[in-house]
Amino acid sequence: MSGPLRLALPLLAAIIVLAAIFRVVPNAPRRRQRRSIVLFVAYLSLIAVHELIALAGDWPRLATGFEIATETLEILLVINLSALTLFDLLLHLVRWNYPDILHDLTVGAAYLIAFGWVLHRVGVDFTSIVATSAVVTAVVGLSLQTTLGNIFGGIALQLDDSIKAGDWVELESKVQGRVKQVRWRHTVIETRDWDTLIVPNSQLLAQTIKVLGKRDGVTATHRMTVFFSVDFRFAPAQVVQVVNEALEAAPIPRVAPRPEPHCLCFDLSKDQKDSFAYYGVRYWLTDLAMDDGTNSHVRERIYMALRRPLSRFPPQRSSSARTTPITPRESKGARSPFASERSRRRHSSPSSPKKSGRTSPSARGPRRSARARSSRGRRRPPIGSTS
Repeated sequence: MSGPLRLALPLLAAIIVLAAIFRVVPNAPRRRQRRSIVLFVAYLSLIAVHELIALAGDWPRLATGFEIATETLEILLVINLSALTLFDLLLHLVRWNYPDILHDLTVGAAYLIAFGWVLHRVGVDFTSIVATSAVVTAVVGLSLQTTLGNIFGGIALQLDDSIKAGDWVELESKVQGRVKQVRWRHTVIETRDWDTLIVPNSQLLAQTIKVLGKRDGVTATHRMTVFFSVDFRFAPAQVVQVVNEALEAAPIPRVAPRPEPHCLCFDLSKDQKDSFAYYGVRYWLTDLAMDDGTNSHVRERIYMALRRPLSRFPPQRSSSARTTPITPRESKGARSPFASERSRRRHSSPSSPKKSGRTSPSARGPRRSARARSSRGRRRPPIGSTS
């Protein structure tokens, strides 16, 4: 077999063998196999058209043009199969997570070399083409300045490996999301609200990006804080001890065991206007996509800890702090140490008169039954007397 068909069967055999190998290798990427299949189908189509024109014999120049196009597709197909074997098979077996842009740059450079060789083979002066296209290149570069900036930004992001797929980032607009893919022109970021952000690479390089849960290039946990408040009747040391015991009682889903979650007292009052102290539970989150759900679990643990009886921790009585005295019923009934809105209003306006829930006898009205009214005036007989 000669002519354009000389490489058809070997290329077909190479595609089939690579497809079989990719099915055997676990987790091997297959997204680039379609490109080789499309090129092979176009290659067979050009071969068929070339053979028909050659059999007619009326258009020799057209047949020569199709022959050159067929040879060009042969070279491109060989380049794609070689890149498929090198990047998607061999480098995958050695577990080197290379940036996608490295594959694209390598294949693009090979394409340019192949086109230059084809032009030189058909007798076209490649240097004259480069000289005449310099002005066109300058005009195109000025008109596509923003696009080229995004492209070079994508190259920089992928080559220095500062941000890669899977990283959780926070933009300057306080939007957090997971990097899905860094492409030539933009970066795809998926948020927790199931939204997708398309951020141009030039803008991504121009702002400060916070990479969450990552230090010294090693993926770690992200520190979170859940705030709550407790009134001044309970000492901060008591509150911290009770909450820490509740946190250590059982593991919480998606909370790292090391460093251990712990409770802290952040502030006693703000501007001397509050009658409660500010506390917070600090923990380290292992799954950044489940921050709200984990915060809810931590709040449940805090609530259950503070709802238990605090008989071993008697409420603190201090003359310096404006607190409400505790009644015997309150000291027996395992009152929650959470600062209630009712106590806050009472402390904020101490001079306001207290409203009593009881009504005056005149407001209650006559409530005696008819039997009680009928027994009015009747004298009870003395004990021991008989009627």
